[in-house]
Amino acid sequence: MPVSIVPAGDAPLRGPALTFLYHRLPRGERERQMAQTLVAVSRQELSLENLLVAIDGDRIVGAVLAVRRPGGAAFLWPPIVQQDESAQPLARALLEAVGRRVDEQGIVFTQCLLDPADEWGQSALAQGGVPRITDLILLSRPLPGNEPAVGTAEMTSECYSEESHMDFARIVERTYIGTLDCPALAQMRSGEQLLEAHRATGQFHPQFCCIYRTSGRDVGILLLAEHSDRDVWEVAYMGVVPEARGRGFGRAILAGGIELVRRSGRRTMEIAVDMANTPALRLYETLGFSEIRRYAVHLRFRQPANSGKPAE
Repeated sequence: MPVSIVPAGDAPLRGPALTFLYHRLPRGERERQMAQTLVAVSRQELSLENLLVAIDGDRIVGAVLAVRRPGGAAFLWPPIVQQDESAQPLARALLEAVGRRVDEQGIVFTQCLLDPADEWGQSALAQGGVPRITDLILLSRPLPGNEPAVGTAEMTSECYSEESHMDFARIVERTYIGTLDCPALAQMRSGEQLLEAHRATGQFHPQFCCIYRTSGRDVGILLLAEHSDRDVWEVAYMGVVPEARGRGFGRAILAGGIELVRRSGRRTMEIAVDMANTPALRLYETLGFSEIRRYAVHLRFRQPANSGKPAE
């Protein structure tokens, strides 16, 4: 009997599908992941509409999950398959099936982060149409830590409000011009989509999301997100408009963000950067951030109907 690939987001397949998807995790982590997933589903914070399983007879032999996120994105839990001679073709079939589903849903891109040492996983993703684009470096800084020195023109800031929403979306879009952080994504989404995605990172607090100006002109933006479950503040996004770059504003904005959260009671602040963005990486290191982990970034872009080629 040929292997069939079917949706498994609803009972009775949901439990067995998640069990298979998470079964390679260490036991404690596996149980936490399962519990967190089910709680998020019950609260309607997460959808399993793109949870697929491969079934051979009455056995699950593979599973994959793509989770839709705000801003036209989806995060991919890489395919888990039984390890035999059919493993790579089965992983490819699962990725192609979930890719067709997210295309139909209008997802702009699907992203997967892997351990750079996971050669099998990277090969499976590449063969399934989700190639490795770059590496992402995650950096961390203790809080409160030392107060960073700032030396640039005085700036004013405006916190997020519903009235300023379109200004925030416009400035986010401008700061993506010429970005070195995964430039393949830079022109894929509008400022509104980008802002929506960044706002959905962690717990959103308007008073920790600011536009910065000097002499009445916009110079940049900072969006901070709290992760109370991990005792962390994350720099969800920081950007400087093209005409203001190279003048110390990025350093001043991030230093201001550190000052915003340094007395919050949280222990850590995190920021992620494309490994190719060496100017940003140097800046973060001078402000007390140090590397704690790397990820291989795999991306799949939406494909137009009746075409095997990525959308332009």
